[in-house]
Amino acid sequence: QNKHLSVEHSKNRLKEYLNGGSQDCPIDKIKLSLKCQFYSHKITVPVRSKHCRVHYEPFDLRGFILANINSRFSAQKWKCPICKKRAYDLEVDEYLLKIIQRDPSLSEIFFNRQGEL
Repeated sequence: QNKHLSVEHSKNRLKEYLNGGSQDCPIDKIKLSLKCQFYSHKITVPVRSKHCRVHYEPFDLRGFILANINSRFSAQKWKCPICKKRAYDLEVDEYLLKIIQRDPSLSEIFFNRQGEL
């Protein structure tokens, strides 16, 4: 069962990610691709495992499920396509979902250090 990551929680997580860079080389902005890592279509439902803490990038829920159902390689099944950790306890990112729904033509998004577009 998928959980939803609220807009506020998602923004806070994004700010933590951006501010987690070193003081010598802070991250001022981030670019997120909205392309499914499995099938190259646009992400419609952005998710990540709650255990994926090294990245903010989402992956597409539908693409993730289809790729894992159709995969013959059990060692690769149900792993995050970005960090390769086991991907369970998926969270739908409401902040990214609202941005995608507001402008479905977007193929990438840039966020500043405050977590704003």
